[in-house]
Amino acid sequence: MSDEYDSYESDLSFEFEEEGYSSEETESQDSPGSNGSPASESTSPNALCKLTYRSFPMLSFIEENFIAKAQDLRSLFLPDFSVDQLLIMLQYKNWLKLEVLSDYYDNWPKFREACGLCEESGHERFKTVKDFMCPVCCESGDLQVFSLQCNHEYCSTCYRTYVETTALHGAIVRCIEPLCNLAVLHLDIVSLINMLPTGVSLTEELQKLDLKKNDETDGDEKEDSDTDLLSLESSETNRNDPSPFHVTADLYFDVFDFSKTLTSTDGLDHLNDVNPLLNSPALLQAARISVDSRFKKFSWCPALDCPSVVQLETFVNKTDSNQKQESRLSKVPIVACFKSHEFCFNCRFENHLPSPCWLAEKWIKKCSDDSETLNWLQAHTQGCPECLALIEKNGGCNHVVCRKCQYEFCWICFGPWSEHKSSFWQCNRFVPEEVKETELNKSKHLLSLSRYLHYYQRFAAHQISMAGDYKTLGTIHAHMLNYMKYTSFTERNSISWNDIQYLSDSYKGLCAGRKTLMWSYAFAFYLCPNNFSTIFESMQDFLNDTVEKLSQLLEQLKLMQPSKTLRVLIANKREKFVELTALVLQRRRMLIDCANSGIEKGDLVFLQTS
Repeated sequence: MSDEYDSYESDLSFEFEEEGYSSEETESQDSPGSNGSPASESTSPNALCKLTYRSFPMLSFIEENFIAKAQDLRSLFLPDFSVDQLLIMLQYKNWLKLEVLSDYYDNWPKFREACGLCEESGHERFKTVKDFMCPVCCESGDLQVFSLQCNHEYCSTCYRTYVETTALHGAIVRCIEPLCNLAVLHLDIVSLINMLPTGVSLTEELQKLDLKKNDETDGDEKEDSDTDLLSLESSETNRNDPSPFHVTADLYFDVFDFSKTLTSTDGLDHLNDVNPLLNSPALLQAARISVDSRFKKFSWCPALDCPSVVQLETFVNKTDSNQKQESRLSKVPIVACFKSHEFCFNCRFENHLPSPCWLAEKWIKKCSDDSETLNWLQAHTQGCPECLALIEKNGGCNHVVCRKCQYEFCWICFGPWSEHKSSFWQCNRFVPEEVKETELNKSKHLLSLSRYLHYYQRFAAHQISMAGDYKTLGTIHAHMLNYMKYTSFTERNSISWNDIQYLSDSYKGLCAGRKTLMWSYAFAFYLCPNNFSTIFESMQDFLNDTVEKLSQLLEQLKLMQPSKTLRVLIANKREKFVELTALVLQRRRMLIDCANSGIEKGDLVFLQTS
């Protein structure tokens, strides 16, 4: 279904600028990353724009943009240097290979001194010194110390703390001695970070842990299979106790794809073991600075705790604040990170189609500031005639005393209460102009508040429903996992992940539909009422109806217990799931097309409101 949506094309395209970027920046990015597919070229989820990009995790970014450059220099030009030394040279020259080669051949001794490299090799970094006193912490005794070729010795603990702190700045980590310019290589940084306080090598400690873990696994392997069957049988006998499924659901809670766990790096975890340079915090911070400095081409995924990086193959024109607000949806550069989080490259919000960027920013600001609180105050409170303090009347008496300035006045006419003593209720005299103006102002505030709440409640409802659908998918996944384990022991032809992959596709389609509905309410809030806005709202209704039907279908599976009949039920509902998912994506696309067409033709006009 996503292919159907992605196949939609428009003649509109972006105009891009490439000023301010040297060819050096992209010379190592034309080929896929070392991990292969995660850095492959993708097209924008917004089918209205022609935009290509690549997404990859942080480790792949470091591997491709830093380490690969050092390896190229070593294999082609500078074979006498290690990759670690070349990384220092590249970092000093802002990761530009041509600059490194130019300075190397121009004046190598000067370049070496500036980088902080030493010609000597084979120096023992870690050693134990008897009766040593650290100049930093003043601890004395037989201490493990760390030093570079300069022989400035400090205890390993202090050196480690210094390296951890200095690496956060993103610059080359120099010797801890204040006047020493020698650079700490990235492998030395990794060794310090992984240092054990007892002085035992990290490799030996990991080997001990692996042996211990293997011994425990051998004894528990048979027991685990029996436990799975017992948990399934107990759930069959006691349908009111869903605890076995909740435990499994928590373990696989972030799974979007039943055949592939997107929350893991899927082949990237081994990079840390294969190349220890990827564990260097200095390289990690340098990568962050590199991405932040090239914000026109690179972007972090704004999702919480997501380390993914997105690289545009082409540049996006930022809308100038002095220019007219850009409302064409073909100018909304939606991208998806390595973990399938969709967001806008311009404003860094989530996929906010059919709303343009300026409208999404205005809506979020309106939802977060006190503009609607002010509307409520203006509709339900009155200002003191003397000090203008807002007062909410909570009693029946019309004789009001301001708590702030102690001014006494009449709640009906807001005149001084002293004028009401001689002849009571002089304010009963009707003045049409004053009453009409007062009621008109109050009704405007009430109408504005009611209109905002109408759209905000629907916006928030689908946001909450997405979280509920996510939990539902986790429960269904848990049911299927336990049932598959059970049938693998009892039946030859057990169910496989491929048989239920459509559930993952349905969930993705459901989330896409809900997110589009969310932002369509923000879009409708700023629309001027006319016949075309009515048509847009009708298409909203069609999409909303289909989304709710698909959500109800998922809820039905959630209530089922993992028994032999579950396979039959899922097989029977497969066609219904596929049909509804396709319909959700189709109506979602039609709603976005309707908004884009209305904007470009001028049929849909936005209100001039805050």
